[in-house]
Order: sequence, then C-alpha cells, then structure tokens
Amino acid sequence: MKNRVEIEGRLGADAKTVSATGSKNVTRFTLAISKTWKKNGETHKRVDWIRVSCWEAGVVATAKDFKKGDIVEVLGELRTGQYESGDGIARNSFEVRASSVKVVSRHKKRRLTEDSLSVFQPIENNEDNGENEPHNYRTLTVGDQSCPAA
Repeated sequence: MKNRVEIEGRLGADAKTVSATGSKNVTRFTLAISKTWKKNGETHKRVDWIRVSCWEAGVVATAKDFKKGDIVEVLGELRTGQYESGDGIARNSFEVRASSVKVVSRHKKRRLTEDSLSVFQPIENNEDNGENEPHNYRTLTVGDQSCPAA
C-alpha cells in the first residue's frame, strides 16, 4: 500500500523553522486549498487548510524561505495523530510530512522585487570585465529563484 500525497496551495502565513528534538530542525506551514463550484446558479467556495511539516535537511532549507501568499507544491505522506483538547475531548490531527517542496509562484508583491533583484559580486584580482563597471564589481541579475554561479 502507498501513503502518498501531492498537494498545491497558497501559504496562509510565513513558514516557521524551529529546533526539534536532537539537532534536527523542522519547518512548518499551512496551505490553503480552495475549490469553487456552481450549484443552481449560485457560486460556492470551500477552503481546506492543510498543515505541512518538513523534517529532511534539504526540504527544511527550501521551505524556510516560503512566505505568505506563495503558491507551493508539496509531495509527501499523510500522518495522523491524536491529542486531547483543552476541554478534555479526544481529537484527531492530520498533517502532510513533506519529502519534496517547491515554489510554483511567488506572491505578486514578492515577484515585483525579486524578479528585478541584482546581486553585486566582487571581481577578483581587479580583472577587467570589459564593461567598465565602477568599484570593481560586476552585476549578476537574478532570474526566477536562484543566482547563477560566477
């Protein structure tokens, strides 16, 4: 049998990374997954909130930069648990333990700044890059989410 979950949703808040037991870190966030449909000419909408935890080092490193409004794709497995609420009632909890996460789309306010972000890198040994840039720096323009290696 397989326990495999693939979801895509919008972050309801910034991801939070905390120290867990031992020397491991865990990053947690909540995804909003909305569905809209029409019935008898009336529009209905439902939003499900899914808790996600990231325990693997590479996944934690990726997820810790997720911000509210980002659309994220998560692959992982469904985990269940039980707890007792403040009023003494036994409750069930559900969470996706991520094995892989990626940003599908940054929130539009972040895209406006990140898409035009420039990184300044020092030019070693005062080499001439042919562009006569001041202060012996070259500009690397950052596309999508990563900066190319120099």
